[in-house]
Amino acid sequence: MKILTIAVMIAKEIPTSKDEIFLMADKNETFKLVALLTKHIKIAVIKGKENVAKRGLEVRGKMYEKGNLTFQSAVENVFVFSCDQFLFHQKAFLLTSLPKSLQKAYLSQVYQSGL
Repeated sequence: MKILTIAVMIAKEIPTSKDEIFLMADKNETFKLVALLTKHIKIAVIKGKENVAKRGLEVRGKMYEKGNLTFQSAVENVFVFSCDQFLFHQKAFLLTSLPKSLQKAYLSQVYQSGL
């Protein structure tokens, strides 16, 4: 999956950041795109907007499953650790909303780090 395709998916979820998203895509800033979507998901979970969070997690899952190694690495390093540390009380919601491949990466990262 190309970065522009992923940027379009993220822009649908965060239309207020559309210009910023496409600027990041133009500069090939994969990790920044993942960080922006992660922030969006965190805010949705904290505010109790589960539908918004689930849609964001679906995009995150597609990025992980269909993206290149750079996207997979960004998801594992940015999303997994920031969500684990920041959303400890919502871990069950996050785990059940992730695709199996990303659940496996999440659990691997957490157990390796000792979190």
